[in-house]
Amino acid sequence: MQILEASLYGLRAAKITYENSTGMVVTLFPMVHAAEVSFYAAVFYSAFEEHDIALTEGISSPVVKRLTRSYRWMVRRGGPLVLQTKATPAKGHVRRIQADLSTAEFHRLWAEAPIATRMAMTLGAPLIGLSLFIKPDLEKLSRRLEMDDLASRDQILGWSPEAAALDHALLAARDDRLVESLTETVRAGQDRVRIAVVYGAAHIPAVLRALPELGFVWKESDWNLVFRA
Repeated sequence: MQILEASLYGLRAAKITYENSTGMVVTLFPMVHAAEVSFYAAVFYSAFEEHDIALTEGISSPVVKRLTRSYRWMVRRGGPLVLQTKATPAKGHVRRIQADLSTAEFHRLWAEAPIATRMAMTLGAPLIGLSLFIKPDLEKLSRRLEMDDLASRDQILGWSPEAAALDHALLAARDDRLVESLTETVRAGQDRVRIAVVYGAAHIPAVLRALPELGFVWKESDWNLVFRA
């Protein structure tokens, strides 16, 4: 299933809706760290105004702040993109659940990754961000961000023990926490409750795998424009 779709026009993010036999609805909103203001406005309104519960992400950590320089530094003042953290979320009546690792949990997992891998990530992030700031290429960026629910050939062939340790800190453990939070929310919820999952696109495949096991079936998909190329 397509999660982020790239074309000559730009990058689009799927809005994926699942429903179970009791009328409970789960809507997935794959997020990217930098997008046009209109993308965040559409997502935040739909997620926080049209749902009862929203599962959200966020880790407060200096490590995360250093790593996110790869995209934070590419956003130009007055340019077409803004950071997700700078976008104003709709207030809404939704009950928000933090479905992410705590700072301490993340730091413990980060420390388990090989030091050389951690250093490469920490030093490489600002270089990527700086290169995108100097020469922004949104068409190339959209192709790089394109994603579906299947592991890519590069991900499969590029596996290593070092990469696996880092993947566990940045992806797998957060996937597990998100699915755990969703499972608890579904089991505690009432019929016809509407649940929004507003989370980084890289974590959406884990939710797509979990939903059928929780008794949900695909209902529909829609698209939101992330940015024009």
